[in-house]
Amino acid sequence: MTRRLMLVSLAATSCVVAPLMAVAGVHSPVRVAAALLLFGLAPGAALLPLLAPRAAGVEIGLVVGFSLATCALVAQVMLWLGAWSPLGATCLLAAACLVPLTGQIVAMRARA
Repeated sequence: MTRRLMLVSLAATSCVVAPLMAVAGVHSPVRVAAALLLFGLAPGAALLPLLAPRAAGVEIGLVVGFSLATCALVAQVMLWLGAWSPLGATCLLAAACLVPLTGQIVAMRARA
């Protein structure tokens, strides 16, 4: 399994696990890890590989940076609009990222 496929698979898994655990109200280290992976990897892993291929060392830095910037921007907009809802944002982010991540996984497996 390539590094990119592992990264995308991990991000896609966090898109499923984090919202499910948040909605269920589970309080455990697994929920924290899933949320960190969701907010720290999923937005960048969903978008950046579609733009242009890069070296693995550069790509992971861009993925994490883009993901954290996206989450901070979304949180700030929610605060400005008075629509703060961490659970809603988690579910929306996960759904928005899961679609392109799943497409990337299918494409990578078809090429292999």
